[in-house]
Amino acid sequence: FVATQKDTYQIERSHFVKLPKSVVFSYVSDFKNWEQFGNWHQNEGNSFTYPAVTSGKNAHLNWSNATSTGKITNVNIKANQSIQQELDYNGALSKMNWNFKDSLGGTKITWQAKGRMPFKFKVSAITSGGVDKLMGAIIEQSLNDLDRTLNKEISSKKISEPKLVDLPAVGYLKQSITSKISDLPSNIRIMLARMNYFFKKNNIKASGAPFVVYETFDTQKGL
Repeated sequence: FVATQKDTYQIERSHFVKLPKSVVFSYVSDFKNWEQFGNWHQNEGNSFTYPAVTSGKNAHLNWSNATSTGKITNVNIKANQSIQQELDYNGALSKMNWNFKDSLGGTKITWQAKGRMPFKFKVSAITSGGVDKLMGAIIEQSLNDLDRTLNKEISSKKISEPKLVDLPAVGYLKQSITSKISDLPSNIRIMLARMNYFFKKNNIKASGAPFVVYETFDTQKGL
């Protein structure tokens, strides 16, 4: 009876978040945040591993526990619009699509999952009242956790209201570097230290603290 059940599934759920689309997209697109809302692999004693780059095309997340292994890979990304992913769960491949749409007062998130069902998956689906109920509950809980986590993150940060300030035009000293994204933190520390030393050595008074401008940020090349 189990073997005769449909081999494929397609589940879709939507959720409304009272936050700007760019904020929601930025959070979801970084795999380091997934431990906070990925309900299907919570509370299982998981071990997570990440590459140097955790967001953008080809970024991925690996996890393993006593009963399963998994990997999620970003296949295609449209900034602030959609994320297409591939999920490998114990060797069973499926596709996941995220869509982010401006809605009145916030963002509508739509999460779709589709793929093939191995025999064990069919057993779980049947004993749980069907694949839509089983997978739907997992996705719904994950979206609720995402909403809760995002609002907790936002509420924990105190951000003052923006205001206009008139400042006199000034010149600035610039040094540039092309770097691997993984090396950025150490390179930036070195560059800022050199900048401060240069000002001190030449008795130059700085108007404010040094700052970093990213002229390009290529996640595909990691530069």
